Amino acid sequence: MKQIFWIVMFFVITLANGDEGDRINRFTISSDLRLLDIDLADASVSVTATEYDKSGQQWTLELATEDLIDGTFLIQAEIDEPRCVTISLRSGGNHAATSAVIEPQTEITLTSRSAWIKDLVALSGSGKHLELVESWQQSEEYQATAEAYRIAYQDFHHNKLTENSTEKVESNLENSNEVKLQRHIELDRKLRQLRYDALNKFAMSAEKPIDVLLALELGAFERNNKALPLYDKLAKTLDKDIVTRRVTHARSNHLYHARVINDELLSVGENVPNFSLLNIEQKEISLFNLLDENEFVFIDFWASWCAPCIADFEALKDLYSSYNDQGFEIVSISIDRDYEAWVEVSEEQELPWHNLGELEGWAGEVITAYGANMLPKGYLIDSHGQIVLKNVSSDELKIFLSQKYDEN
Repeated sequence: MKQIFWIVMFFVITLANGDEGDRINRFTISSDLRLLDIDLADASVSVTATEYDKSGQQWTLELATEDLIDGTFLIQAEIDEPRCVTISLRSGGNHAATSAVIEPQTEITLTSRSAWIKDLVALSGSGKHLELVESWQQSEEYQATAEAYRIAYQDFHHNKLTENSTEKVESNLENSNEVKLQRHIELDRKLRQLRYDALNKFAMSAEKPIDVLLALELGAFERNNKALPLYDKLAKTLDKDIVTRRVTHARSNHLYHARVINDELLSVGENVPNFSLLNIEQKEISLFNLLDENEFVFIDFWASWCAPCIADFEALKDLYSSYNDQGFEIVSISIDRDYEAWVEVSEEQELPWHNLGELEGWAGEVITAYGANMLPKGYLIDSHGQIVLKNVSSDELKIFLSQKYDEN
């Protein structure tokens, strides 16, 4: 009998400990969305996060999903580390999502500022979600801007023709819609900026590495290179498993998107950022110094492994020979990681212009600032630092220089 008693007690204790373990790692998300002005009969809520495998492939992790019953739901699931998640609500053709930070024992309430589905917001009142999301999302400035955005958005998308004749209404709406569109976009940009400013500040001041990572995952410094040293520090301080899944490839992905954004910003007529890099003789060359000495400077991004880049050198040499003494200069920037490869190909090609090496691959600060996601990439800059031609080929460059100098 004693043996049977202790066997039974063993299973009871094991089950109890298992339930305790579940409670320790459990998170809860609940809500009552019956006030929303949409049909919730077939609505569902999902909670997802993202991470990377060892090859750099990004995966979406579905942490939980639940159908709404009478406009309500309750999600209880487990998580073993703090994560940024997206809580999505879908109902027929309607969809809305909001960000949240969940961790073991988190309790999140999904609610809405209004009856509008896109006004969803996640509330907790404690923990990392309070620090990283609610701290700025519930500020008076953000709340007021969000309400103004809702009104402007709905006003723009739900115009109703009423008393006036169709011709008169269309004439009035042509001007009024333009103003409303500008207001709608302006408020959306302000909301994004408030978010960026708060997350950037948090990322720079947070003491715990996991908090810095969460801020980056929520969008801190997504428009510039200030995230790179933060990622590099996280790679040295966080657990290796987390670094593999959430840091290493996220850093590379951040760089790519930063280049895309900067490429869009650097259009013809815009001013370029300055840079100073070393040439093969280890002499530092500054772009702005070259602009002071020349009427036009052609910036050419290349690499020793880029066949189209090397194939273009002969045409560039002809242009350099024809127009260098008239105020035209070339500065090439190699993104090679291998110093020897850069030097070897440079010497083979006998490049006569300023040949600089960033030597950091696609992670370089200059190539990121100039939005170069492909090679070759060329910018023609005037003496004021403004872009005259962008993504210009040697043939296009020849036409421009010929018209500029040969006619004179």
